Amino acid sequence: MRKKAFYLNYLIIVLGIIGTGIMIGKYCDNGFTLEGLKNLKYFTNLSNIFATIVAVISVIRKKQKKPQMMRLKLFATSALGLTFLTVICYLAPFVAGFPRAYRNESFIFHLLLPLAAVAEYLLCESDGAKRITAKGALITILGPAVYGTVYVIQYLARGMVREADWYSFIVWGLPIGMCIFAVLMLITWGFSILLSKIRRD
Repeated sequence: MRKKAFYLNYLIIVLGIIGTGIMIGKYCDNGFTLEGLKNLKYFTNLSNIFATIVAVISVIRKKQKKPQMMRLKLFATSALGLTFLTVICYLAPFVAGFPRAYRNESFIFHLLLPLAAVAEYLLCESDGAKRITAKGALITILGPAVYGTVYVIQYLARGMVREADWYSFIVWGLPIGMCIFAVLMLITWGFSILLSKIRRD
């Protein structure tokens, strides 16, 4: 199992490089994403790039047993879980439509890479590292918490213009938008707890 999981890191790296290349290249035009580096404002893209970096670290270290490595993997995988659920439950059906939400690099970042990361985390062996508890998994909410804070700050700084609310989270008002981010943090935490419960140690 561990060997299969280790090779999944290479798959994540390849998918991450291809997805990022398409995202910043001239072929990135699916009617949903923006041009080039402007796509880095999306949590969905940032979480995939972060997961790719974590996979690179895992390959370089070639050891997955240390607690900090397992926490880092859980952090990245939970962020991708939020990405996967946000797209399939909200962006695809209500904002972009399924064809646009899964076209070009979005097919990689919204589907393939998140699934590969989940599989890698569930299959990799901890070699004696303690199972991450619900309390320990709280660190996973840091990603959406920081992103949500920056999102709200830039929205206010830009005069609350519609273009500053690209996820349409604040379209119903700032309090509701902040509640949405709070729910996203809870979903991320819940997903991380689920991963920790069902993975094999």
